[in-house]
Amino acid sequence: MTGQLIGVNPAAIQEYAGSVSDNLGMVANELTEVVQGGFSLRYTGPDANEKFNPGLAKVMGNLVTGATETMVAYIAAINTVTSNIARSLGVHGGLEIDFQPKVPELPPLPGQTGATVQIDVDQFNTYINVTLPAHEKRLVDLINDNTRLIQVVRPAENDGWSGSARDHVQGTVVPQQVEALMQVVRESVVNVNNFMTEAVERATQADSVA
Repeated sequence: MTGQLIGVNPAAIQEYAGSVSDNLGMVANELTEVVQGGFSLRYTGPDANEKFNPGLAKVMGNLVTGATETMVAYIAAINTVTSNIARSLGVHGGLEIDFQPKVPELPPLPGQTGATVQIDVDQFNTYINVTLPAHEKRLVDLINDNTRLIQVVRPAENDGWSGSARDHVQGTVVPQQVEALMQVVRESVVNVNNFMTEAVERATQADSVA
């Protein structure tokens, strides 16, 4: 019976750390586009400063904050493992993921106070039905790709990384953190969708002849 081959090549771990950092950077960029798209929608109404602007800032802020905090937790969970490896090997730094998430800044609030509700319904509907789902799909694909990134790290047989630490990252850390980030994104997208839909409904009701 052949025993498990354990191998810890710092170069392989560094490559993995770099791929995760690149992936989460793309997630952050996608979040920025979601925010910019939502803030490009113009809304005029008597409730702009009391309802639309605070509501928009809240749903977008929750998306950004929730996703950023989850990415930071993801990095910390992996770094806990790789830091232990570095200490065991006597390696000073270089195995941790050096990722500073780019937090999207919220643009100026787009809602303007006016006597009547005025919005571009087609613009809102395009964001709700086309733009937002497209961003969600890209985010889901990027987040799911983290599962592949750990799977393709070369094993000890190829001068790579094998053993209980890698098994823990691949079997526990990555699945848990991917699920956590996925949940934040999906719930936030639903909240953004609902908020934009309600804005369209308010304008439609205001325009009703009934």
